[in-house]
Amino acid sequence: GIVLGVLGSGAATVAAYTGGALSVAAIVVAAFLLGSCYGILLGSGLASVEKLSPEDELAQTVALFYCLIYVGFAVPFVISLLAPHVGYAACFAGAALLMLVSVAVGRKATDPHLTPR
Repeated sequence: GIVLGVLGSGAATVAAYTGGALSVAAIVVAAFLLGSCYGILLGSGLASVEKLSPEDELAQTVALFYCLIYVGFAVPFVISLLAPHVGYAACFAGAALLMLVSVAVGRKATDPHLTPR
């Protein structure tokens, strides 16, 4: 899912800095990649929550997961606020970097071989 998000950010950058048919094609590709990213991450996140949560805390954990994932809906708004000041390329690169950092942090937190004992 993260790979699709990073690729989608790249396609969105192409859409922002080109015109004509290339821009339209990049928008379609970005929409497909970013939508797929969101769907995959939502589904796999819910599966992970179900697997990791104690049965008596599942409802609360799923509710918290949904609260956190819905924050992602604000990303386009934040990009629209930042882009006039730093540019679309910087915004999309920053989003891609945040996605990659989140993978590193998540892996460290969940991989028993990477966590200190």
